[in-house]
Amino acid sequence: MPTSPFNIRVAACGVVVGTCCAGVHGRQGSVVGFGQNTFGQTNVPPGEFVAVAALGATSAGIRADGTLAAWGLNDGGPWSQTLVPAGTYIAVDGGWEHFLAIRTDGTAVGWGYNSFGETEPPPGQFLQVAAGKEFSVGLRPDHTVVQWGNVQSSAVPTGPVLKIACGYYFSVALRADGTLYAWGDNLLGQLNVPLGTYVDIACGDLWAIALRADGQVVSWGASTPLGNLNTPGVVRIFAGRSFALGVRADGTLAGTSASFYPPGSFVTAAAGDGFGLAIMSPCYANCDGSTAVPRLSANDFQCYLNKFSVGESFANCDGSTNVPALTANDFQCFLNKFAAGCS
Repeated sequence: MPTSPFNIRVAACGVVVGTCCAGVHGRQGSVVGFGQNTFGQTNVPPGEFVAVAALGATSAGIRADGTLAAWGLNDGGPWSQTLVPAGTYIAVDGGWEHFLAIRTDGTAVGWGYNSFGETEPPPGQFLQVAAGKEFSVGLRPDHTVVQWGNVQSSAVPTGPVLKIACGYYFSVALRADGTLYAWGDNLLGQLNVPLGTYVDIACGDLWAIALRADGQVVSWGASTPLGNLNTPGVVRIFAGRSFALGVRADGTLAGTSASFYPPGSFVTAAAGDGFGLAIMSPCYANCDGSTAVPRLSANDFQCYLNKFSVGESFANCDGSTNVPALTANDFQCFLNKFAAGCS
């Protein structure tokens, strides 16, 4: 099993975070949006976030203070995808036309389109919620699965489940023993899960992907080329309708589509329809942890090179080819591009 800062852990609030869900990962940072932006879905509002999620053309995130924000496509009316509920939250997920979120007390809420009650979670607490096409799935604190909305099958998995993911009328569960279970519609073989032991899962449109314990990414259902997603070091995976993202152990992004991913180091991500969101690794600019003035110096850049960017081309931020290739100018460029908001 690959070692990484994203290994499963249980927070004091009782919510599974890290590999298990799009919840609070304990590190806040600025969000970078990339890809299609027809409706402003990558125009991230200012501030730092601890979790992000995406629909077809709408984005949502949990701010550092626990409140929700949403931006991008807004169909308006009572089913508005950007009309976020008040309160404080610890996890958020997006499906086709609706979002789900878990409050700090463990209860769940939903907003957006609600044709079949998909935004109306049952009472009780949740570890994770997942939004699909016209239906939703939730993971209870006892690691059992419940579902609501326009569900296609009642054959939910038995046994302890660690993570759930939803696609186009189908769902996939990652069991505690590392095996996979899928239920719902099987139009293109999306229920034909591969054998093996896995550590993460994600669902796209009519396809799904999973990260094996040996670090390999596999897919099934509708044909989806893996691109550079199946490269060494991927420790978390995320899927949108037609493409998927991965975060490597060094924080860089990989994906199934053309290389439109931003450089830098990230802690988590989300995929929508042709666009993505990623939360930057927070405040590693002050790499040496100094408190003297100035906090940020050339020593921080050298520290950053040693710890985070061995072999990474974005270290040479200004693209210079002179000798030396890495200078104080690269550090200033690095601060401007990758360390906004860090002190």
